[in-house]
Amino acid sequence: MMYRSYVVPPNQYITFQPMNWPQFSLQEALTRGTLWPHLFSPYNPNRSEQEGGA
Repeated sequence: MMYRSYVVPPNQYITFQPMNWPQFSLQEALTRGTLWPHLFSPYNPNRSEQEGGA
């Protein structure tokens, strides 16, 4: 049975910038696309869909 999963963007449940959150260095933040490690979510494509071709 196939199922779908979704990633909810953090801005849907974090409405303000919390004080004293840990931060990436400037270079790492530019590479990862966010300043805060708690908001970082790497993109992991589903390999079975890519290999299956359908």
